[in-house]
Amino acid sequence: MTPILCSYSSEGWDWQRAPNPLDPHPIVTNSDGPVWARNLTRRWQWSRLINFAVDGAAVDNSVIPDGPAVERMDMQGQVDTFMRYFSPSSSSSPSLSSWDGTNAVAAFEFGTNDVGHSFRSTPTSHALENLYTSIGKSYVSALARLHDAGMRAFVFSSVLPLDRADMGRGQAWEISLRDAVRTFNRVVLKGEVASWCQEKEAVCVFLDTYALADVAMDYPDVYGFTQPYGYCLFYAARKNAEPDLATHPSCAGPLREYVWRDFVHPSYAFHELWADLYEDTIALLFGSS
Repeated sequence: MTPILCSYSSEGWDWQRAPNPLDPHPIVTNSDGPVWARNLTRRWQWSRLINFAVDGAAVDNSVIPDGPAVERMDMQGQVDTFMRYFSPSSSSSPSLSSWDGTNAVAAFEFGTNDVGHSFRSTPTSHALENLYTSIGKSYVSALARLHDAGMRAFVFSSVLPLDRADMGRGQAWEISLRDAVRTFNRVVLKGEVASWCQEKEAVCVFLDTYALADVAMDYPDVYGFTQPYGYCLFYAARKNAEPDLATHPSCAGPLREYVWRDFVHPSYAFHELWADLYEDTIALLFGSS
């Protein structure tokens, strides 16, 4: 079983109307095609994906500065939902509550919204580091709850280089956004989370998706991209569960040739590379997937 708690990987779970993420709902994505976690579960036919991802989610709404993210279910709320429906002590989904530390992994991709709602409103680099330290401690508290419930394997993806997406590229705040992303990855993932993993002796895998996106944009032809920067408005408006391989006349090529689906979300083609990175990292660390 693979519970996913993240933001980019949202598949349209309407947490306000359907409190259990396995309740039927239309699948929509911010990549206009399968997200990386869906790709993995299709490759690994024995795995079951439970996707808690919520558009716009931050780690902790009580820590991040006020903004649209406070209206979304944060990581803490997503863990609450997991505990309610899928913890070993839950009676809500008994067939999915029988997992243990040997057959389940919790995968996280958080930080995009935390950075987005803080990098311009936090006055100094010192203040930003303090804020991200607080976010890191909240992150770890969520991990601890899952660990207490029996989870022993965790996967973490770093925040992508948002300064190279249209969210930052060419903007007055491009450098400050770059620095904020790097600070978040260093303080939260390499700092607080890595320290917790070492203390608990948990199986923790860190995916360097930041570097993956950097390399894909630096050498797009190697990865099958022709559009490392920018995006097409027509594709940005689509949220398909499965890819449309056709080229719209207003676009430079099909979406799979774009790294970015819109100003901040990567395309489904990048999500395929993300899934490859997961498999390659697991194989490197443990000898197989």
